[in-house]
Amino acid sequence: MLLVGGGLYVVAEVVHPRGSTSLYVLEPLWVPAHLIEYLALTTILLGFVGWYSRFSTSLGRLGTVGFLLSFFGAASGGGYILVSEVLLRPYIAASSPSLDDALLQNGAYVATTLIVSLTLVVGYLAFSVAVVRAKVLPSWVSWLIVLEIISLASLSGLTITFAAALVSVAIFGLSVAGWGYAILSTRSRAESSDGSEAR
Repeated sequence: MLLVGGGLYVVAEVVHPRGSTSLYVLEPLWVPAHLIEYLALTTILLGFVGWYSRFSTSLGRLGTVGFLLSFFGAASGGGYILVSEVLLRPYIAASSPSLDDALLQNGAYVATTLIVSLTLVVGYLAFSVAVVRAKVLPSWVSWLIVLEIISLASLSGLTITFAAALVSVAIFGLSVAGWGYAILSTRSRAESSDGSEAR
């Protein structure tokens, strides 16, 4: 699930139009990009549940807090994307582009976007730190997580260019896919050792 979700997240960012004003909302790729992003977050959400249930004993309290924040962030983020970006904004942009552009300046809309995003980001970072500390991932995945943390820290407070966002999302998608690879590799190792013990 995490391999698929991580890959879909990268694909969603690659096909996403280069902005978020009404002009970009009306582009043909807007809805498909956000549907892919919704599917990616939903798949990642399900994958994290399985991943956490397998490694929870190694992650401690920080891992539990990070998992819960990631879970709620991904769940609310997926719902937000589906309702706002797939259903409402294309309709508003087609009916009244100026109203859609004004929405991006609305305090409640901006606050909701920030709360959902920060919940997912803070949860993912806490979960990642607990996972790296527990040493349950291959080292290359741990390094991807470190790069993701650095990229998030360097992007905070800056005007984010499309290229910078694409790199950050690509690292996130690859690291999530790495989490999926880790669980598959531990499962295959466990199955092979069970097979050798049976002989």
